[in-house]
Amino acid sequence: MIMVLSIALVRSEEVYVCTGASSKCYHKELVCFGLKGCNKAIEKMDKKDAQSKGKRACKICYKKTGSKPRQKKGTTKKRRSEDPIIMEIPEIEKK
Repeated sequence: MIMVLSIALVRSEEVYVCTGASSKCYHKELVCFGLKGCNKAIEKMDKKDAQSKGKRACKICYKKTGSKPRQKKGTTKKRRSEDPIIMEIPEIEKK
């Protein structure tokens, strides 16, 4: 009887981590907005290593798919280009 043993190589995901003391997240993309404020070095490491250092997934890089983007407070919905712009211009009296 011949047994075939197959080993699946598990490829770990590489992530980016800011080495600053206040850093709390790991990032999927190096160009993530969350890394913009990093004032120390940015290290590339395995996702498992980042998690073992207490880092959590960045909410920007790892947002759930299919979710609607949050709108900032105090902003309004963008107007569509088809919406007409109606303004009344007052007439200036000539004296």
